[in-house]
Amino acid sequence: MRDGLDETFLQRVDDLQINQRSKEIAKRCAKGETYKSVGIDFGLSQERIRTIYVAAFRAVRFNALIDENPDAVTFPFNRDFPVRVANCIKNLGWTEAELLKKMQTLEGFSAISETPNLGKKSVRFLYDFYNINPPLTPHGEKSAAIDDWKSGKITSDEAMRIISQT
Repeated sequence: MRDGLDETFLQRVDDLQINQRSKEIAKRCAKGETYKSVGIDFGLSQERIRTIYVAAFRAVRFNALIDENPDAVTFPFNRDFPVRVANCIKNLGWTEAELLKKMQTLEGFSAISETPNLGKKSVRFLYDFYNINPPLTPHGEKSAAIDDWKSGKITSDEAMRIISQT
């Protein structure tokens, strides 16, 4: 077996939710066949065979980690978030409690909506996921209160009061 893998690796590959071809490629590579020989049989390049094998190897390793310690996966990856949303939240470095607190303030909404790579649909997903109404007008446009708050004309509390009345 390659890389000191044992038979449990081969069993865990069968449990992965990948197509049968990728499972077969991963198993053959794990048994020590060269990427080139496997690639010839499947009509793929050596590099493509390597990436399939590495992806399967990482998935098996991740699943083994979860089986051994279910608490090893932390927020936001322990939630049913799309990958983009989870990665953006991870990059913000907030805990779930911090995220929830910030989602209920204009400052937090501003920080969330201005996060790189976190688009309008992802922001909407977060608010829907936690069942929180974002500080937006019913038509989805930023209200004048948000603009006034950003320009310093009113405080965030005043803006939230105005928004909640609309």
